[in-house]
Amino acid sequence: MKNVIDKQELAQAQHWLEQGNITEIEHYMTQLNDVTSVVYLYLQANIEYSRKNYNNAIKYFEQLIKLRPYSYNVYNKLFDIYLIRKEYISAMECLVNATLSHAGTPLHKPDEFRIKMDTIIKRAEQNRQLSRELINDLTIMAKQCVAKVNTHNLKDFPYSSISPPTSYISNFINTDRKYYVGIYDKGMYCVLPKGFETKSIAAEILAVAAVATEYNVNLKGKRILPIVALKPDTKITITDKHGENEYTQTALNRYYYYFVEGAVSVVANESIVIGTPIGSPKITKKELILTICIDALSQEFLDEEGLENVMPNTYNYFKGATICNNVYASGEWSLPSVASLCTGQPTAKHHLFHPTRRDSIQKSELTLFEMFKGAGYVTGVITGDWRVSPLYGYLRGVDRFVYQNAGYGFPDSQVISEAIEHLDSFKKNGQYLWISLSDLHYISNEDKPGLYVQTHLKDRSNREEYKWRLKNLDRALENLYHYIQTNFDEQECLISIVSNYGASYLNYLENPKLANTKTKVPLMVKSSECIELLSNELIQTTDYFSIMARLADTEVELENKDTRLPMSFLGGASKRREYTYSESIYPDRPYIAAVNTGARTIYFTTLENVTHEGDIPIDKYEIQVWDKYTKTFVESQELADWAYNIVLQHTKNNIDYTQA
Repeated sequence: MKNVIDKQELAQAQHWLEQGNITEIEHYMTQLNDVTSVVYLYLQANIEYSRKNYNNAIKYFEQLIKLRPYSYNVYNKLFDIYLIRKEYISAMECLVNATLSHAGTPLHKPDEFRIKMDTIIKRAEQNRQLSRELINDLTIMAKQCVAKVNTHNLKDFPYSSISPPTSYISNFINTDRKYYVGIYDKGMYCVLPKGFETKSIAAEILAVAAVATEYNVNLKGKRILPIVALKPDTKITITDKHGENEYTQTALNRYYYYFVEGAVSVVANESIVIGTPIGSPKITKKELILTICIDALSQEFLDEEGLENVMPNTYNYFKGATICNNVYASGEWSLPSVASLCTGQPTAKHHLFHPTRRDSIQKSELTLFEMFKGAGYVTGVITGDWRVSPLYGYLRGVDRFVYQNAGYGFPDSQVISEAIEHLDSFKKNGQYLWISLSDLHYISNEDKPGLYVQTHLKDRSNREEYKWRLKNLDRALENLYHYIQTNFDEQECLISIVSNYGASYLNYLENPKLANTKTKVPLMVKSSECIELLSNELIQTTDYFSIMARLADTEVELENKDTRLPMSFLGGASKRREYTYSESIYPDRPYIAAVNTGARTIYFTTLENVTHEGDIPIDKYEIQVWDKYTKTFVESQELADWAYNIVLQHTKNNIDYTQA
């Protein structure tokens, strides 16, 4: 049985497919090790397709999509099948997915998309058995498809100045629920003035219950009802168990909040957006669960400088907590690494790696926010990280999402202030809140630091600025720690600090993409279930999902996730990780993997580049073994062979299975 796919044999199998030589393909398939691998599924699907067994072909192609969700070739095959079967809605969906798999990349062919779209509508119109209503639905769907394909880069939220300019403010977003994007301006602006730089606008996004002039709902317990007026001076009457009250909402496109209870009736003289009532009668295990994600916080730097020296307030707050100092990020930049924290999957499985394609977290992947929402928590996200924009899938399961691009006026001090206000506003409910802190990230962008940092610098080196930015962040975090200590029972809290990745601009001697300064990150967890522990256990950031799930006692299924509970938490797994795995999957660049053990890091680098669909050319490569203690590269064929087999297993579903 084959553990490694030979590229020449795969090319031969592709040739047999084109020639219709099914016997030879089936013989080749008997030699494959894993019947769930992308190669097996692709070949079997095409065999069924060639035999016109379309139901079976669809089954295998859909299994393949779960492993490779951005496969243009597979979506095109499904498009052909549904067109043959005259299932035009499904054909249109496959055409959109095929096009989106290349939209935002050099492979995008807009003319091909338009031709195929016109073909679907023409075929549908020629089919006299179809209703005019269905044909109209297809036409509407075609327009929506064009809008999806022409969507700007998802990081450009809530406004993109790229032609044609696009704003999400005062618009709806559809994910797991329907959401409305309101202005979050603290009452400064009711209407956007002409010429105002809308990249700096903050957005407040909540789930929508209705868009109407009347709304009725029965609620158990007190809830908070968000309402947005779409016209100035809208008159609103709200009736609940406590009586009737009249209000006038003067500001447009901005959320107003009202306490309501029992049988609730809302009547307005103009159409309004009524948000989903916030709150839950469900008793949660914790009063507060808080994730503080600090962008670009390097554990190597903390090891060298001392946590107590550069973050004294954090050091004091997390005394008695579990502090893990041997944690490695799954990815090397924000887009894939935050997705790993939020899904418990490495980049090769969550597939969020392309810098310009219109990707988001797969619907089949349970996120942290969905997990805590399902457990009864009021969920929130406050972030300025443009790779944690709500369009990437982070809206799912979130009750309130506040976003403003950190580079346009949302510094960490303000994020922390917003977090305190959010926590205090929903204090009567069990809460889960994620905040992203990004000030450390902007050193590499040569942004001018603030007054405190500038007046303390001894020199203008990156390292010196990094240190004082970190001290400044710690000063701001002191306010958050004090608020939690004075407003919550800390036995009922689960507070953690984690980083998505380290800092690339600090000194390194080994691999520049996946050096320990960039992949080794801190993890601090303060909870009544945690013991005071300085842990040196090897942990991967995908494990953060398991840690949160277990400490919050949520009842979720994690078997399909690449996450495990470390022994440092509640006994954890039966044995420790033997290694962690960090990787760089980036189009038009070599694939790089770092297999970390306690003493060594083995770097695997392909000599050819990753494709825009995420195909990894695994057959030509180089391997280097880095000794963490001597800080030199060493020779070890045994470790090189061992790491090579790990890489093969990890990337088995990321090979190019369609051609040599």
